[in-house]
This record gives sequence, C-alpha cells and structure tokens, in this order.
Amino acid sequence: MIVERRSIAVTAACAALLVAAVGAAFMFGVPTIPPLRAFEVLTGGGAMPDRIIMLDLRANRTIVAALAGSTLGLAGALMQTVTRNPLASPDILGVTGGASVGAVAVIVVNGGPAVAPWAVPVGALIGGAVIAGVMALVAAGLDPLRLVLSGIALAALCSAAITFLLSYIDGDVAHTAMSWLAGTLNGRGPQHIWPVLIGLVLCGGVLIPLTRSIGLLPLGDAKAATMGVDTLRTERTLLFLSVVLASLATAATGPIGFVAFVAPQIVRSIARRPAPPLVASALAGAIIVVVADTAARAAIPWTTPIGAVTSAFGAPLLIYYMWRSTRV
Repeated sequence: MIVERRSIAVTAACAALLVAAVGAAFMFGVPTIPPLRAFEVLTGGGAMPDRIIMLDLRANRTIVAALAGSTLGLAGALMQTVTRNPLASPDILGVTGGASVGAVAVIVVNGGPAVAPWAVPVGALIGGAVIAGVMALVAAGLDPLRLVLSGIALAALCSAAITFLLSYIDGDVAHTAMSWLAGTLNGRGPQHIWPVLIGLVLCGGVLIPLTRSIGLLPLGDAKAATMGVDTLRTERTLLFLSVVLASLATAATGPIGFVAFVAPQIVRSIARRPAPPLVASALAGAIIVVVADTAARAAIPWTTPIGAVTSAFGAPLLIYYMWRSTRV
C-alpha cells in the first residue's frame, strides 16, 4: 500500500510539473512573454502579437513535444518491464534506428518536402518492426549487457543504411532528411499531432485491461503464470505497443535520443518500484522533451536540435547505468 501511494504521488507530481513545463514553453523564447500577458492569451484575450506567438508558433510544437515525449517514455517503460532490463529502450536497442531508416526511405522515395503526412509514420512503423523482429531473433536469452550491445550494433547498422540512402539523393531531399534526423520540432503542426495522439490513445486503450498482468510481470514468468497471467501473450503485446509508440514519436519529430531510457528510470527510482510506473513514465518523458525544447529555444544562444539536447542529458546516465550493471 505504501508503494502504491508513493507511485500515485509521483504520478501527481509529474502531472503538475508537466503543466508548469508547458506553461513555461508558451512563455519563454524569442521574445519572452511575461506571465500576466501569457495568462491573458490563454484565457481568450491578450494582444494580437502575443496570440500569434503563443497560439500559432509555440502551441503546436509544444503539443508535439509533449505527445512525442509521453509516447517515448511509455515505450521505454513497456520495454524495460518486459525485458526486466533497466538498460533496454527503443533507441538503445535499435528500434528507433529502424524507424529512422523507414522514415528516411519514405522521404527519399517521395522527393523530400513533397512527402504525404501519413507516409512517414507508416515507413517508421515498418522500419521499427523490422528491427524489433531481428532483435527478437538474435538476442533471445542474452544477458542485459549483451542485449544492449546487440542493440547498439543494430543501431550502427541502421545508421550505415541511412548514410547509404543519403549519398544517392539530391541536395533538397537530403536537406529535408537531415533536418528530420537531427530531431526537430520546427514547423510542427496538426498533421504531426494527430498520428501520435491517435496512436497513444489506442495503445492506452489496449493497456488498460492489461494493468493487472503488467503489475505481476516483475514477479517473474513462473509466478505470474501461477496467478493467471498469460505471460507470453502479454509480453508480446507490450513489445508490439512499445515498437508502435516509439515509431510514431520518431515519425513526428525525428529520432530523439535517450528519453525512452531516462524517463522510466527516473520515476522508477523515485517511486521505488521493481518496474517503471507506466503513467508516470509517460508524463516524465513529456516533461523532458518539453523542457529540452524550451531550453533549446530560450537558453541556448544558437539553434540546437532537440535530439542533441536530450542526448547530452541522457548519454551520461546510460554510461552510469552500464557501469553500475557491471559492478553488481
């Protein structure tokens, strides 16, 4: 009961922090809008320049940031729950790399800026699913560290495939692909919001009936099975949802590194749970991406892709966890 109360408290705190982060994202940037003027805009008033900046320029990218971060946080929590491995996440295990290959292939085939809004998510889903299938075949039974190393190898293979694709296209198409690969929220609009939002809602609808089974998975397959959990079916479902969520987020923003790894580990450590709390992980992922985007726009004096900011924060944590896993 104490553990559950702590998880609820962590989830509530994450929700409050996300609201604050979204408010800051609306205000900070060039130019910065004072709190009183921002409140007037959000309540239906305010001057026209402030309304244009907040509602036309910052609202869509902030919504995409929150949705992409939440899907990445949830995808990482699902993968870490299934693998019982704190080092597992879609980007580290190569799923995000596969989604990137699929999305870049779609951009290249369709001529860069002319690509249809629905085509990139489809390509990302196919690419992520292919890498997930390869990982399931080659990494079965590996210990956590070797699983991570296998994922890094697959991610490197995906990077080589992307380089190959980019070397055979003209400058405009290459520029579109490279801008997307940097992980960016520039120019994001409703066409980027809806695929991620619909995917997140549908995956949430699948997860709700599995809440009890997910809570029993950390006990181990044998014990969970004795308590009526179809462990194989549950784990396959969770892995499938993790791939879908990570691929949709990647299609919307490009690859944003380490959010799927960091967010579940932060909330798991605070909540003191054997597995990451799913809702709190999603909220934490949203906070990380929204804060990183706000920092990239307001605190860093040059244009910085969102993927670079999250990688600078997440890479040291990955090194720490890998070092700690070798010391246990």
